[in-house]
Amino acid sequence: MVRGDSQLAGQRGGAARLVKAAVFPPLLRQFAGCLDGAARNRGDLEHYGTPADRLFFSPHCVDNEAFAAASAAARQEPAAVGRRRVLFVGRLVEDKRPMDLVQAAVRLAAAGKGVELVVVGAGPLEGSLAEAARAGGVDGRFLGFVNQSKLPAVYASADAIVLPSTARETWGLVVNEAMACGIPAVVSDAVGCGPDLIQPGMTGAVAPLGDVPALAAGIDEVLAFDRHVTRQRLAELMQIYSPARAADGLLEAAAALAARNRIK
Repeated sequence: MVRGDSQLAGQRGGAARLVKAAVFPPLLRQFAGCLDGAARNRGDLEHYGTPADRLFFSPHCVDNEAFAAASAAARQEPAAVGRRRVLFVGRLVEDKRPMDLVQAAVRLAAAGKGVELVVVGAGPLEGSLAEAARAGGVDGRFLGFVNQSKLPAVYASADAIVLPSTARETWGLVVNEAMACGIPAVVSDAVGCGPDLIQPGMTGAVAPLGDVPALAAGIDEVLAFDRHVTRQRLAELMQIYSPARAADGLLEAAAALAARNRIK
């Protein structure tokens, strides 16, 4: 049995694609079953010839209960009236496209819809991001690296998380973490978790990769969500994208494959 997070979107072209097309199908045939963690991952496996009866859903997940409990303990309600705190969590590198978020925040500030930007993570773009935020009149805080044990409190203090990455973000577990804490997300359409976790108007919004105006509009939309309704829907969604459901998928696969072998 094999598990991965590959997806067709954003794959390299030319020789690399040809090599994968030649190598991947016979490689996958060596496994009795494949665990797919996401819609795009399943599509990739199907594209390379894996039949449906060898695919078993075992979702990408985090410890939802731990994040929810820790964030609830840290959350201070009610939030300040009119607060619009937007969070980024990840390495500050080109593939994550954090500058798209800063530029979207600048755009919102210019329209009189400013946000408070909180950036968690370190990387070579930190200086240029901070400078762009200052120059654009954005209220920005750059926290650097934050230990995962401290992240629930950071999530609890936010109103939305934004992940504008390229397709190299084959899933995006920070979105799971934020959603487990009741926080909606805005992601680019290249981010792997989008088709699974983003329900427009309820759990978040999707913007085309690199489209800063659309990203700004998505952020503005999500910040207007009814928080109570959003948290309720996110709690329901996280019951699917949970360790328990991932374990169920693994057990289902093992049972199905064992039965198939007995029949043979």
